[in-house]
Amino acid sequence: MNNHLQKVKIIYEDPDIIVVNKEAGIEVDQPRGENENNIVNYLRKYFNQKNLFLVHRLDKFTSGLVVLAKNEKAQKNLEQQFRERKVKKVYHAIVLGIFDKKHGVVDASIGLDRKIKQKRTVMRGGEKAITNYETLKRIGGEFTLIKLEPVTGRTHQLRVHMEYIGHPIVGDKLYYGRVEGLKTKGFALIAKRIEFHHPTTNRLEKFEIKYGEEFERLLEELK
Repeated sequence: MNNHLQKVKIIYEDPDIIVVNKEAGIEVDQPRGENENNIVNYLRKYFNQKNLFLVHRLDKFTSGLVVLAKNEKAQKNLEQQFRERKVKKVYHAIVLGIFDKKHGVVDASIGLDRKIKQKRTVMRGGEKAITNYETLKRIGGEFTLIKLEPVTGRTHQLRVHMEYIGHPIVGDKLYYGRVEGLKTKGFALIAKRIEFHHPTTNRLEKFEIKYGEEFERLLEELK
């Protein structure tokens, strides 16, 4: 097993679901081969079972909480909750710049960038995308710690929306969040909290994690 994947911590597990906390730099996507380095392969080996299903994704260089289903019934239930926007996700991020207001909403459709293949951008005719944000504290004279709550779940949504309003996420080179001289393993973006109804019991489940070492280091270094 790749030591790289030892950096996936199991937060909760029962017969239907697994909740993990991953560090930045680890893929979550379904494997294309047995030696693929990602969360699904790691957990399949750990639990010695093939039936594991991703119901949502995080970018490789975003850290934090990921939920997986252990059977098809749980998978369909959770995917439906995501489609119907019944899952609440809360992210924290360190972004460039200082905000002039405490709360805000970014309501801007997102589509594929016409020039850069991997990139998304705000555009007319794109997919509806809404993000709520709240500023938590100012960091030094150039950065802000913020809370982000996506209402929709578009690819790169938080990264695109923050760049769109002029506050790209620190460490995100694709969306102009590079900080000269700052070394990061990923983006200063963490999926910190998630809430959903358990697919079998219908009980409201809430999971929240603390900042990882990398995020704490960035907070200290950027002061």
